[in-house]
Amino acid sequence: MFKFKPEGISLNGMQRVYFTCHPEDHARYFERISGDILKVQRCAVFYNLDEGEYEDAETDLAQMNLFVIPVTTRLLTKPCRTVKFDIPFALEHHIPILPLMMESGLDELYERVFGDLHYLDPNASDDTARSFEEKFKNYITSVLIGDELAEKIRRAFDAYIFLSYRKKDRRYANELMRLIHKNEFCRDIAIWYDEFLTPGEGFNEAIAAALEKSELFALVVTPSLLELNDLGLPNYVMKEEYPAARRSGKKVLPAEMEETDGKALSGKFDGIGSTVKKEDEAALSAALHDALGEIAIAENDDDPEHNFFIGLAYLGGIDVEIDHERAKRLIEGAAEAGLIEAAEKLVSMYENDEGVQRDYYAAIEWRKKLVELLEKRSDEDGSLKNRIELLIALEGLGDAYLAVGRLDEAKQAYQRQYDLSERFDSEMPGQFTRTLSVSLSRLGDISKAEGDLNEARRLYSRSLEIRERIAEETGTIQAWRDLSVSLNKLGDISSAEGDLDEARRFYSRSLEILGRIAEETGTVEARRDLSVSLNRLGDISSAEGDLTEARRLYSRSLEIDERIAEEADTIEARRDLSISLNKLGDISSAEGDPAEARRLYSRSLEIRERIAEETGTVEARRDLSISLDNLGVISRAEGDLAEARRLFSRSLEIRGRIAEETGTIEARRDLSVSLNNLGDISSAEGDPAEARRLFYRALEIDERIAEETGTLQARRDLSVSLSRLGNISRAEGDLDGARRLFSRSLEIRERITEETDTIEARRDLSVSLNKLGDISRAEGDLPRARRLYSRSLEIRGRIAEETDTVEARRDLSINLERLGDISKAEGDLDEARRFYSRSLEIRERIAEETGTLQARRDLSVSLNNLGDISRAEGDPAEARRLYSRSLEIRERIAEETGTVEALDDLAVSYVKVATLREPYDRALLEKARDIYRALAQNCPGVERFAKFLGIIERTLNSL
Repeated sequence: MFKFKPEGISLNGMQRVYFTCHPEDHARYFERISGDILKVQRCAVFYNLDEGEYEDAETDLAQMNLFVIPVTTRLLTKPCRTVKFDIPFALEHHIPILPLMMESGLDELYERVFGDLHYLDPNASDDTARSFEEKFKNYITSVLIGDELAEKIRRAFDAYIFLSYRKKDRRYANELMRLIHKNEFCRDIAIWYDEFLTPGEGFNEAIAAALEKSELFALVVTPSLLELNDLGLPNYVMKEEYPAARRSGKKVLPAEMEETDGKALSGKFDGIGSTVKKEDEAALSAALHDALGEIAIAENDDDPEHNFFIGLAYLGGIDVEIDHERAKRLIEGAAEAGLIEAAEKLVSMYENDEGVQRDYYAAIEWRKKLVELLEKRSDEDGSLKNRIELLIALEGLGDAYLAVGRLDEAKQAYQRQYDLSERFDSEMPGQFTRTLSVSLSRLGDISKAEGDLNEARRLYSRSLEIRERIAEETGTIQAWRDLSVSLNKLGDISSAEGDLDEARRFYSRSLEILGRIAEETGTVEARRDLSVSLNRLGDISSAEGDLTEARRLYSRSLEIDERIAEEADTIEARRDLSISLNKLGDISSAEGDPAEARRLYSRSLEIRERIAEETGTVEARRDLSISLDNLGVISRAEGDLAEARRLFSRSLEIRGRIAEETGTIEARRDLSVSLNNLGDISSAEGDPAEARRLFYRALEIDERIAEETGTLQARRDLSVSLSRLGNISRAEGDLDGARRLFSRSLEIRERITEETDTIEARRDLSVSLNKLGDISRAEGDLPRARRLYSRSLEIRGRIAEETDTVEARRDLSINLERLGDISKAEGDLDEARRFYSRSLEIRERIAEETGTLQARRDLSVSLNNLGDISRAEGDPAEARRLYSRSLEIRERIAEETGTVEALDDLAVSYVKVATLREPYDRALLEKARDIYRALAQNCPGVERFAKFLGIIERTLNSL
């Protein structure tokens, strides 16, 4: 049964909020959310802990003005009354629903239950939006009728009827109210009824006051009216209410709602007279007209404000029954007559499913009407208040168009907001400057969404100029925070364009501002903003290959996250900490320090395991799977394929369950990633059949997602899976099959590049060209291989010139190496040397800048390739110098990491140096033999280790 908070209050005329959730979420969220509601609005918050059904459930729910629902994984994935009954009921009866998204990553599941209903996110970190608290307050006050407005509504009624009934007859009371108001002359007659009340202190006084202002005493007559109460005494209606009505001389209308013994009724209720049966609507109407006909004020019917107030009464159940159709008719009439408040209410109604079917397009039409009315008022009275309200309405119209994907109309609304802001600001200098900056920023968002980054940059830059002036003139926290937002927007544009230096400049300025705000305010929000800003800059440094600077920035972010997690110990704070640990783990991995990477990833894993255990949410379990993947990658790099398989398998198990529970695109995509990870392990273990099976499962998922969504990400994922399978076909010697798969991947990537021309798309295209070049090379078609490698080189050269990142320069060096291999195979050693030397020059610079394991390994490869050229040209001294430099590098890497790859590289260098001498250097060959013996034993699935071991042993035996 229903309970409510706060307890012991009179609920007559009170707005009612129904809190409903998955039963396991009630203890976690009810007190906090209900407390937040009651801080904003005086109302009653109802809840029902019983999952079962009871007779008056629908009657109770129909009286609610708002449903508030915390959205969690449990709610969306486990059966409960909220999803099965409460939400459909609210939608059917057009009662507004406010979903509160308590977890992230649930959007696709959410849409299956709530459709296109907008939600509020208490944990949103979008620094460009209004705060959650502001949105929450605005929503509550737009839907619930406050005390001041309720009093205006009550003053609008022509008269009151006192409705008396037994509590068990509540459904009959509701029915009688509807019968009364079917009479149009009773439309503006209110009904006082003590719904949900239990007699107590002050109750009799309330009854007396209500009777005094009422013109008619309507009595719900049923057999229960004759029953005694639970103590065997006359019930409250019989003992108190009816006698009080008789003493006050009120007209009495006994409405027989269920057949009742008339003689017994007359005996218990002296002077009651004949009842009017509910079936006889004509008699009921006549009785009402006799009692109230002269009281109704017909002149009010043409007053828009009066009709608006009466419409609100029927919409919210203020002293009348809820009647959505009548409410809509009255409020629409008031809006059409030019009442601004009525137009505002219709926007809320159509957006929030409040008494009408939710219809965002209808809401837009009323927003247009609202703008029209406000513009007219502003023309007549250009006060600051009127102008501000007009600009806010235009912004709301633009936001509404944006929400339904109508970018052109959104742009027109924001442009109109800008034009008016500019005009108003010239007439009232300084009053509309911030609105100007907001308009420009929103227009920039539109241009960015349309892919016009140049226009977006121009608009963001103009907004930035204004915000810089405001910040300098006012010095407020809000002004400085606005400025940081503009800087970040411009940084994002520069980053998307590949101009990382420019992005760094914008982000650095934003960081400086956010640092000051965090220092001045010390709030968790400000410090979290600072942490996010540090991570932005860390990402830029990482992309540029400056791992030292990236580590410094990520470490500062980690310090902040650790302090916040210690202070707050919230799930959000601990999750932020786990993310920072992962970022630092990525840096350690890139620097060739797998031990430190493992330590950081393990700390993150520990945090995420606890969060997953505490909450069981999809987000928490997904985070856990990511940490398992990170550790799996480290184990794979260290050559511990068994441990990598164990970790990847745990991740796959988690992701399989999430995909089964939710079926979301994200969950299925994660599952595909895990299948690919395990496929890579099977391939490394020398089990191509199992690798192919796993890759095909991943491909099937990616194909379905690409077909369902057609998004760039989905198509890119599909191209990656096709490429992976192509690698297996190539390893198995099926070059035709590999070519077919690589060609399909290339075709997808060419289309994506044509559509977007992003750096990522062009880089993907160059990878596919290289893979097809590898096939042509393996088939002996060197001219075709050269053409494909040259196309790839051209693409990568442009990217390196545009961005100058480590990744871009490394990609360029890889293509130079490939073309060097082709020239060497064709016997053109001079051309091969030229390509290899260009590659070496790039790789030496990268190794000097970064010192990473990858950079040093790449350098060793280039040294070996040039050594091969010198050897082929008959210059053993130069070959020995180059081989020896490569050997020194590889010895250090093997000593630092001990990975399979590092040991394999070292053995290759031992062989190269050993076989350059005459006779062969036995000691170096024995070192190579010992390495391959250990590798063959530890990695039995990798056939080439055993093959190389056999060759070296035969060579040693021949010496």
